[in-house]
Amino acid sequence: MRVPAICSAVSLGLQLAVTPLCMFGAGLGLAGAPIAILACQLVATVARARYVYLRSPVVRPRLWPRRFRRAAFGEILRVGVPSSLSATVSYLGVIVLTGVVARLGTAHLAAFGLGMRMDIVVLTVVFGVGTAVLTLVGMATGAGRADRVRAYVRHATAIVVGILLVPTVVLWWRPALWIGLFTDDAAVLAVGERYFRIVGPSYPFLGAAMVTSFAFQGRGRVTLPLAWVVARVTTVLVASVLCTSWLGLAERAVFAVIALGNGCSWFVMALLFRWTLGAGALVGAAGAAFRRPRFAAGGRAACRSPLSHRP
Repeated sequence: MRVPAICSAVSLGLQLAVTPLCMFGAGLGLAGAPIAILACQLVATVARARYVYLRSPVVRPRLWPRRFRRAAFGEILRVGVPSSLSATVSYLGVIVLTGVVARLGTAHLAAFGLGMRMDIVVLTVVFGVGTAVLTLVGMATGAGRADRVRAYVRHATAIVVGILLVPTVVLWWRPALWIGLFTDDAAVLAVGERYFRIVGPSYPFLGAAMVTSFAFQGRGRVTLPLAWVVARVTTVLVASVLCTSWLGLAERAVFAVIALGNGCSWFVMALLFRWTLGAGALVGAAGAAFRRPRFAAGGRAACRSPLSHRP
């Protein structure tokens, strides 16, 4: 993890330095920002690829496999496609929701955009913890240790909730600490204050739901989370449109719908994970009673891949 972290930090530092040079020094204007970002990301990508393909002491991957294995592709796509669709649905929902808020006025659009940027900053912490959860849950699932799966998820959820409580309290107390960095417009500040006072308290619930989603990926069961994401995003969008277009309600209703969706997301994901984990444990126990354990080299019981558990 050290090498990717260093590459990301260097890329971010380069972006901070190169972006103003491209925009103002080179006279590219707004187009200079994406050019600088792409160039800096390319530098980081080349550094990562050089380490993985030339200097990695553990693995030496090939740019092209010697032979294609249908089973391997099936396992990768079975988990990768639903996970990608889940993220795509969430981002599409944000785009549509931005259009809904934009109808309320320019100040609402600006405040909502700044609020969503803080959402990304706050939830970045969850991705770091979630990566660890995905790996550890996958290992525990392959070893048939449901107790460790539960322990990893509980501890990770506690860590994420504890971390997210800090920005939640700060932004609820002083929303202007973030909004004021970008504008002093009174209308934008007022809408931004309402956003963080209503949506901000749901950050810990959203973070806990994301941890559970990573745990689902570690167990190779991603169909149920995808179905829930589609249902949640659809419900939030429909409710937001009804509140603004039909009932004539203002941004408070939209923000309340978003916060309610975040809270329900954790509750539903936790129930689904507990149900699938219990069902998997029962099936595994029943199967173990009727089959002889297989042993790998060295006399240890062979561990099954976490991807072998089909939803």
